[in-house]
Amino acid sequence: MHLNRVSDRNQNQNQNFAHKENGKYVFNCQWVGNLHARRILSERYGLYGDVISVFDTTLNVKTDKDDLLVVTVSKVRSPINMNVLPIFKEKELGGGIQGFRGIIDFGAEVKIQKNGMSIGNVIFWLGKCRVFRGTLDGLPTANHLSEFMNRADEIFKILKTYSRKGCLLSPDLTTKGLLSKFLKNVHSRQCGYSNAFTATANAIMSQALLDLCGKGPGYTPSGDDFVAGYLGVINWISKSLNFNTMNFASEKFAPLTSWMSSKLIGYSKRNLCDEEIQAMINSIAAEDLNQYISSIAKISRRGHTSGIDIVTGMTVALYTVIDDTFETDLIGRFCSLLDSD
Repeated sequence: MHLNRVSDRNQNQNQNFAHKENGKYVFNCQWVGNLHARRILSERYGLYGDVISVFDTTLNVKTDKDDLLVVTVSKVRSPINMNVLPIFKEKELGGGIQGFRGIIDFGAEVKIQKNGMSIGNVIFWLGKCRVFRGTLDGLPTANHLSEFMNRADEIFKILKTYSRKGCLLSPDLTTKGLLSKFLKNVHSRQCGYSNAFTATANAIMSQALLDLCGKGPGYTPSGDDFVAGYLGVINWISKSLNFNTMNFASEKFAPLTSWMSSKLIGYSKRNLCDEEIQAMINSIAAEDLNQYISSIAKISRRGHTSGIDIVTGMTVALYTVIDDTFETDLIGRFCSLLDSD
């Protein structure tokens, strides 16, 4: 999870973050996600939104259409991201602190202009920008799930290996008991196996997920990250296995957490996820357990606990489906593993 704290602005710290040209810091946009591409690349002038948080390598924008735009120097692409690179003077290469904090203000207006986007004294040039679209490749069938069923204990143990204090798998006072309660609630009502996707069970599972929203500290609480991961997997797999998707309205979870966190849950529900999460979902249909485990390791590094909570949610969703399909009790086994720690 990230803490939404904006440091005091210090121009000297960021003097080498990007080339300053005519009083402006300049970036080139490499990719823009398809959720924003049409408007950003076609409009010539106008207000796009406001900055709602600023971190070293990422800033978040609430658009005037109530969408989230994530501007980042990270290479990870997403339907909601704009991936940018700072333009350096030759003498500046390798110097300075790499951060938006200090050159972009909280609450600053984000404006579209010809061939660019501006935030205060920062310009993002769009001339060579390419559009990123989602790459969820194949829908898994029941046959694709057998390898994951057979290796369940291994995957559960790998999740524990990457857990960090405060996440749902290794809770602190703010997250203690949340995951166990969710799993036991689902399992005791036969929502983790056998008839998990009847209308009644779907409603029970929806409420169990809503009970996690907003739980835990940070800008994106652990409960929200789990819910986002869970919805991303369950709704994709449901398309091929004829289960009811989890489509509870955003009006139900939005009041329970922050605006940004609720948007991320909503995007995950619609399978608008970044390419690393897409790779993890795609590995299920590809029956590629090694890729699935590699994705756990990569994503779990995000933030303090965000990444591990996301992949925990994704994995619990996968085994919810497996239990229903094969009438196994792997969710129950996961509960036992948690209780034994």
